[in-house]
Amino acid sequence: MCYDKKMTHEEILAACPAMTAADKPTFAYLNGILETMRSGGGVHEYLSAQNAAEEIARQMYIRSGIQGIPTRKEKDSVFTWLNSWHMEAETALYAAELSAGVSRPFAKAAKLMEAWHEKGITTLIAARDHQEAQAFCAMGTKKLFSISPDFEKVTRMGRFRM
Repeated sequence: MCYDKKMTHEEILAACPAMTAADKPTFAYLNGILETMRSGGGVHEYLSAQNAAEEIARQMYIRSGIQGIPTRKEKDSVFTWLNSWHMEAETALYAAELSAGVSRPFAKAAKLMEAWHEKGITTLIAARDHQEAQAFCAMGTKKLFSISPDFEKVTRMGRFRM
């Protein structure tokens, strides 16, 4: 199939490293990779985007305090965030910073990225604004209940009505 589209030998060889991510690599899987590369503006552009995503994944590890190197799945997630979801690299790095100190930092960063994606957040500024708004709402709730933890007093103040 890939020969019908006149793929060069160089293009096919460039796709081979991506084959290592497959559990059961097949020629159909290789064709899928080549089609993705072609539709993304060409093999060289695809490989450049892949390298950039891998570097962002490494930076996320550093910023979140993870020792080691990112897995193929993690690198693929970063590639998706940057290229399919069109999120800024700085947004992913911000998610990593927010995730530092938890037991599974990359998983936490991934949840943040997914939540932001669902809300249409793609930029660092929008992500920061969203996090600040959430912190403000959480702080307001705590203050409300710290003023009057007695439910009857809160109800009499008109804050809650049933």
